[in-house]
Amino acid sequence: MPIYGASQTGAVLQYRLAPGSDHDPRAYARAYRALVRRGESELAVGASARLARRVPLRAAGEVRYTDAAFSNTWRPAAYVVTELNPAGLPLGTQLEAYGQAGWVGGPDPTGFADGQASVTGEVRRVASLSDNALRFSLGAAAWGGAQKDAQRIDVGPTLRLDLRVGAVPARLSVDWRERVGGDAGPDSGLAATLSTQF
Repeated sequence: MPIYGASQTGAVLQYRLAPGSDHDPRAYARAYRALVRRGESELAVGASARLARRVPLRAAGEVRYTDAAFSNTWRPAAYVVTELNPAGLPLGTQLEAYGQAGWVGGPDPTGFADGQASVTGEVRRVASLSDNALRFSLGAAAWGGAQKDAQRIDVGPTLRLDLRVGAVPARLSVDWRERVGGDAGPDSGLAATLSTQF
């Protein structure tokens, strides 16, 4: 069974080359490690730019070095990724969405696409009891991804806790991801994600 996702850790470091430009060009380095037996590690360096000031799309090109269980490869990649702001919905709920699509070259070239969307509502009592230090939200979400020989779509409930560690924002998300399409592993189950940016 092909694997799409599973446990992993990663980080991205970006440098804004021209902060005043409408295209907001950036240089970046990205790394991740799959936290499974014989999991691969990857390091990428590249550059990106916004297509237009009012269009929430960013184009990127990079070179990836992948250290896998049985091979090490250099691969070029190009992709487009959304930069959508959260949108307010009726009843105090909020929509968040993300998507990207592109191509990876090298020994085993493939197109790829993935994305997610969620609708959540904040339990405001938590913010009031914590003096706005914590924000707790509940809702539903969908996740999808596809590349050569691996595709899946998941839906399920999502729980989110937004907080600050000093001046640094952080989010803990806990989801139940029920696979409703595709055949890539892992099986349906819980997924926890801790993210931050600064």
